[in-house]
Amino acid sequence: AYRRIAIFTCFYLYKNVVLLMADAIWMHQDKFRARIVFPEYLSIGLNVVYVTWHLWFVIGFDRDLPDEVACRRPELYPVGPERKLFNARVFTKWMLLGAIHGSIAWLVPFFLLGTYEYDKTQPCQFWECSTVVFTSMVFIVNFKLVLVAENPLSRITWLPTIGALLTYFACLGLLSYTPLGKSFQPTMYEVPTQVVASPQAWIAFAISIGAALSLDIVEKVSVYFMCPSKLQLAQQHR
Repeated sequence: AYRRIAIFTCFYLYKNVVLLMADAIWMHQDKFRARIVFPEYLSIGLNVVYVTWHLWFVIGFDRDLPDEVACRRPELYPVGPERKLFNARVFTKWMLLGAIHGSIAWLVPFFLLGTYEYDKTQPCQFWECSTVVFTSMVFIVNFKLVLVAENPLSRITWLPTIGALLTYFACLGLLSYTPLGKSFQPTMYEVPTQVVASPQAWIAFAISIGAALSLDIVEKVSVYFMCPSKLQLAQQHR
C-alpha cells in the first residue's frame, strides 16, 4: 500500500507539471499576451480522461511479490518507516523530471513546426503544433507510468495504458471531426489530418517522446543492474 500511495502522489502532481511547462514557456515566448497554448476542450480532459483513470488499475492491481514470499522477507518492510519511496529527494526528482519532460515536449515540436501566427477562431499551424505537443505529453506521461510500474511488461500495466491512449484519440476525434466538436472547439477542426500528413510532426513526435523518456529508461536500467533494491533482489531470487 505504501508503494502504491507514494507512486500515486508523485505521479498525480508530476503530470500537471508536465502540462504546466508548455504554458510557462509559451507565456514568455508570447510576451505575456495571455494567449492559451492548448485548446481548452482538449486540455480539460487530461486530469481525468487521458492519464488518470487507468492509474487505479496499473498501480491498484500491480503485484511485486506473492504474500507468502513477502511474509518470509522482513527486510522488505523498513522501506516504509524509513520513507525511502516518498521523501523530499524522491518528490523533487519527480517534479524536476516533470519540468524536463514538459520542456522537451514543447520545445522540440515548436522548433520544428511552431509559429507565432495565432488565430483563436479557426485551425492554423499553431494549433497543429499544439496538438503534436499535447499528444506527445499524453504519451510521455502514460509511458512514464509504465516505467515506474512494478511489472512494466504485464498486461495489467499495458491494457489500461492502451485504454487511456484510445480514450484520448477518441476525444481528439470527437473534437476534430464532429459538428459538436466544431461548435465547441473550432480551432481543432480537422487538425489531426494535417498533423498526420506532416513529416515534421512525426519527427517532432518521435524525438520529443524518445528524448524525454530516455532519462527514465537510463535510470531504470542503471538502478536495476548497479544498485538494485531489496525488493528487486527478492524478485530475482524468489
